[in-house]
Amino acid sequence: MLAALAPFGPDGADQRTVGPIVLGRRLKRLLPEDRYDRQPIESGARLLVADVRLTERDALAADLGLDPAWASRASDAALVSAAFDRWGAAAPARLYGDFALAWWDGDDRRLILARSPLAHRPLHYHVGAGFFAFASMPKGLHALPDVPLRLDLERFAHRVAQAPPGGEGTFFEGVRRVRPGRMVSVLDGRCEIDTFWRPERRLLRLKRSEDYEAGLRDALDRAVAASLRGVGDVASQMSGGLDSTSVTASAARLQAKNGGRVVAYTAAPPVGFNRPAPRGRFADESGHAAAVAALYPNIEHVVIRGASRGPLDDWDRRVWLFERPSLDPLNMGWGHEIFDDAKARRLPVMLVGDAGNATLSYEGRELFAELLRDGRWLAWWREALACVGQGGGSWAHVLKHTLSPLLPLPLLRRIPRTDAHRLAQVGRRVAAPAGDARRFDAVRDNLIEQRDPWASRVAWIQRMDAANEHKGALAGWGIDVRDPTADRRLVEFCLSIPNDQNFRDGVGRSLARRAMAGRLPPVVVGELRAGLQSAHGYARLGAERARLLAELDRLAACAPLAERADVAKLRAAVERWPMSGEPEAAQLAAAVMRTLAAAHFARRVMGLND
Repeated sequence: MLAALAPFGPDGADQRTVGPIVLGRRLKRLLPEDRYDRQPIESGARLLVADVRLTERDALAADLGLDPAWASRASDAALVSAAFDRWGAAAPARLYGDFALAWWDGDDRRLILARSPLAHRPLHYHVGAGFFAFASMPKGLHALPDVPLRLDLERFAHRVAQAPPGGEGTFFEGVRRVRPGRMVSVLDGRCEIDTFWRPERRLLRLKRSEDYEAGLRDALDRAVAASLRGVGDVASQMSGGLDSTSVTASAARLQAKNGGRVVAYTAAPPVGFNRPAPRGRFADESGHAAAVAALYPNIEHVVIRGASRGPLDDWDRRVWLFERPSLDPLNMGWGHEIFDDAKARRLPVMLVGDAGNATLSYEGRELFAELLRDGRWLAWWREALACVGQGGGSWAHVLKHTLSPLLPLPLLRRIPRTDAHRLAQVGRRVAAPAGDARRFDAVRDNLIEQRDPWASRVAWIQRMDAANEHKGALAGWGIDVRDPTADRRLVEFCLSIPNDQNFRDGVGRSLARRAMAGRLPPVVVGELRAGLQSAHGYARLGAERARLLAELDRLAACAPLAERADVAKLRAAVERWPMSGEPEAAQLAAAVMRTLAAAHFARRVMGLND
């Protein structure tokens, strides 16, 4: 198993046996304290292995009463081991940072697996006949002869239906994942799953709007500072939106204190690209990003313009690195080129802002329902008029957000769908077979979630599980991807902010816009449109028609896969390209590419060659 995982941890391997348990780890040195890492860590009858980057080391050491001199030299895993010695199974709830770990308690003969609430470290396991095995990536499990490499066909069908990811299942039969914020406990042959991260449902009441703005800036800076641990110069992915620009600006401010630089990457269409973007979107984000870079002398702005890799290139490499189909295959081309450049510059850390829409720059549109429920009719009317007047949404959009949390489900189904909701269904219509229950289950679950927006937001945060991709970036490029917008302290702060701060005067993401107004240029904080990543990728698909049709032929020739996808509709969609000016172009292209990427992945797992 350790040999199979060598690309993810090239800096050493070790294993230890305690009673019936064998634990091992491979190390990739990313932090200053990693030179002290001596895993697996044995403490009496206990044994621990952990893939971990703590963000609150000093606070944890103080809570444990550890000697500061010892704690300053201890690896993160050693601090986690001390936490388990003190708190046992309650330890994961008190850890802040990114982690995936396994802890064996020989006294109780219990094994615990756990992942951090905002997961960037993967952890998979297999329950076999008389044995239990786990590994960071599935290929570690498949190194065992008793864990056969087989595709989970139902998971493939789930992806084709464009249903949101959920549950413990993976694309491999018999391989499960530990979900973010969960613990898997193995005791006396029984496997139980428990949730240890349950954020408190509370509202933070401050005297002035300026206090919320200062609080958000402070929380972001703290999260970014934690992500800069052990870093000299750092890379970042910077689009033209609020989240990645805020992360990059914060990093530049912090790096300037010690003479460090930020190399900020932006993907953009080729020069001369003039295809129209869908309503409410804009295709070239490089101008917005350049305006941010111009404010900070220590930002080097690198634009990846018209990536040379196509949407169908490198698929086999992605299968090996990520061990699941790409959810956004159109973005992989420029993403890989960014990693190539960062690797050439020897930048070991890449900052992103992927979780920001649910945390740092949350829209807060459930304010409509709150105002109606509280009887604040005039305030509701003002916000609705402002929202519609500024193009932030139609009246149907306003009514949906107003009534979704308040109506019984049968009535909720009758609310007119907004444009955004209709477009979200495009993929299910074009890819999944007619009558596929997964498609309707996904719509039903989405409606049910809308009745409790706060719980829906927490679920959304925990569904953003890019851990396999982050682990693959380590193996493929030696780069550690870190997302400050998924920092637990920041997330819990953002969850406590009242929605009249997030949504104001008809504009969503209001708090982030106000808080970052002094750090970002007006063109960014005032932008109400969303960037359209890989806009040129959609147009390019027309030139890739022959390769796409060949992929469809391979899908059609594999009966177990073809019966779980509507090949005829997929073929009809491909033959219509290029269609980048049509309203549904982006959603249609994304759905087709996700399905074909899943089919390519499935065929490789099944051992089928082209």
